[in-house]
Amino acid sequence: MHMKLSIFDRYIGREIIFSSLAVMFVVLVIVMSTELVYFLRYMAEGRIPSGSLLGLMANSAMEYSITLIPLCLFLGVLLAFGRLYKDSEMTAIMSAGIGPMQWNRPLLLVVLPVCSVLLILMFYVSPWVSQQRDELKAQFSDRSEGSQFSAGQFNRSRDGNAVFFMESNDEEDGLMKSVFYSADNDGESTVDIARSATSRHDENERLFTVMYHGHQYIGNSGEANYRVIEYEEYGVLMPSHDNEQSYISNKSKKSSALWDEAAPAALAEFQWRITVPIAALISALIALPLSHTSPRSGRFAKISVAILIYLVYSNLLGVGKTWLAQSVVPFWIGTWWVHVLAMILLLILWFRSGFFSQWQRKP
Repeated sequence: MHMKLSIFDRYIGREIIFSSLAVMFVVLVIVMSTELVYFLRYMAEGRIPSGSLLGLMANSAMEYSITLIPLCLFLGVLLAFGRLYKDSEMTAIMSAGIGPMQWNRPLLLVVLPVCSVLLILMFYVSPWVSQQRDELKAQFSDRSEGSQFSAGQFNRSRDGNAVFFMESNDEEDGLMKSVFYSADNDGESTVDIARSATSRHDENERLFTVMYHGHQYIGNSGEANYRVIEYEEYGVLMPSHDNEQSYISNKSKKSSALWDEAAPAALAEFQWRITVPIAALISALIALPLSHTSPRSGRFAKISVAILIYLVYSNLLGVGKTWLAQSVVPFWIGTWWVHVLAMILLLILWFRSGFFSQWQRKP
């Protein structure tokens, strides 16, 4: 059966949607600007290739867009109703016989579909986004150490046991000029000085840095028993890292896999995907009584208190998830106790704002 929307429902719904989208745009611009600064720094350090910047930015934009929905919905409701109070429109609305409890109708008409979409995003889209991010991280980590070396500066290996220096690098033929390589192997220091070097894979896909026309000095500093070896070609096996398992995070797993795994950390992630939409719904309901202000106090009179309440709520949810992952609380408790506290706060705010009293006086 088709449900007819009143003028009030459409008006309030439009205010909430526009305010939430405006908050989403502003917050997303700020967050993505910070991400761009980090990515540019990593590119300058040679930790990520320049061609991956667009993919990383798109991945971060999708990830933050999902994460920011509860916050933006909360602030959108707060700002939308706060403007109605500031412009004395709420006075006119209440004089027309529309009480506070009836304001929940247009609010829920917006919030419930958004939370339903958020639930789908958390169960299906968010794991895919996390999986793409994990694959990008694995690709960056699996890049050869030689490809991360910068010319004109000393480059330390990931394990910290080797230092590599090259005067210049010809990107066309991959030839490194005037190479210095120092490594500590089993308590014995090895220093290589070569005219040039290049990277090469063997038949087992192991990476070698092959140095040409150089000398190798073997021995420890302060000792006289140095050995000097002159060579035309010498290959150094670069350290490799098996990142396949380390990058399979619970955030990247499908919800069915998390449920079947039944490990505390997996169950915590599974419950978190349900928790976020529920938290978005409850926080939006909390924002309604918090938006109550007098016209003289201004539109942003209670925004600091509202943000503080939201931060406490979100942090407690994070604590509940951590406790569940660490088996401090059982699965049936999980993060639900935080939602119960939030509902109690919601009822207190409704009573203090006179929501129930005005509802009872309605003929």
